[in-house]
Amino acid sequence: IVFMKYYEPLANNPDFKNQSKAISDLVNKANKLYEDTEAKNPSIGVKTGLYLALINIRGGEALGDISLVKRGQELLEEGLKLAPMRLEFIYPLIDLYLMLGNLDEAQKLINKAKNIRPDLSRNNDYQNMLNNIKINQASTSKK
Repeated sequence: IVFMKYYEPLANNPDFKNQSKAISDLVNKANKLYEDTEAKNPSIGVKTGLYLALINIRGGEALGDISLVKRGQELLEEGLKLAPMRLEFIYPLIDLYLMLGNLDEAQKLINKAKNIRPDLSRNNDYQNMLNNIKINQASTSKK
């Protein structure tokens, strides 16, 4: 829950994107706290890794720093290995894969999410996004 205090300003404040020094400080503090305490604890909870991943991704988006986005991706992928049925890891990874153009991996995770919770409309929303990206790519390549 400690990491939530680092994530909330990034998630809930649209003006925060214009404050690059504050964002950088926040991401660095969260990563240092994780390395100093949580990373050394073999019983770390998956929620901590999730928040740290989201902190890095949101910070990377705001700062235009792809290395932070990639760090967040790695943390989400690690979390998914530890908790393969947790949609909290699957959905942000689908978002990232769609954003980065990794459509095959996005499709695999969409299928996984559908198998876990076929009743969730969010799965269909992701499938529609992916299909639209593919349609746009096909029409662009024909030009």
